[in-house]
Amino acid sequence: MKVAALLLLGAAACVPAVAHGPRVEPGFSFGASASVLARAKHQTSYANPFVLGPLGLDLGYGWSGTETTPGVRLGAEMLFPLLPFDPDVYVQLPSKMLLGAQGGIGIAATEFPIAGLMPYAQYGVVGSNRTGFYATQGYLHQGRAERIGFSLPAAHDDAWVSTVAYQWERGLPVWRVFATGVFGRRFSDNCGDVGVSCRSLPRPWSLMLGGAFEIDIRHSLAANR
Repeated sequence: MKVAALLLLGAAACVPAVAHGPRVEPGFSFGASASVLARAKHQTSYANPFVLGPLGLDLGYGWSGTETTPGVRLGAEMLFPLLPFDPDVYVQLPSKMLLGAQGGIGIAATEFPIAGLMPYAQYGVVGSNRTGFYATQGYLHQGRAERIGFSLPAAHDDAWVSTVAYQWERGLPVWRVFATGVFGRRFSDNCGDVGVSCRSLPRPWSLMLGGAFEIDIRHSLAANR
């Protein structure tokens, strides 16, 4: 029951999942992400991005680019059986612009469109064997107030979200391990509509560790021929 309660609360405003690397693969893909809270310092309740990281089923469709044309990936994460729709749109920049590396810009959301939006950038070196390191940097702006405890309304938990990851191909899936840091801003004088000062509260932050896998349908079909 406690685990279910945490999932229900955390699903309201977890860190948006960027369930892909900087290199867009063509066609449909599916997979899953999971993460655990390693360290944290915050005053807010379970329903905030400092507690629950990427968690759920990942779906996507990509159009790969070339050295001179961009690639595009449309994706979404769903936390079964709750099924909140957390969309992600990513545009890979032409590799010629990045001197052979891979990178791009995107925007992800959590509980679209009311909870939060996170514009982000990715950069890394992922080879044709789908193996390599990359980083994701984003700024999460929440569109509604979270709570301190279960009674005091709080200001939006805006935060920088920084992820470093490594991916490799083994069998059909691409496997990923990642570390995500979430660094929030300080609260303003009034952190809610009750006029209570929250400036003395410490700046919230957390560190999450996780893993994911992704299977590209087109790649899987080609491997089985």
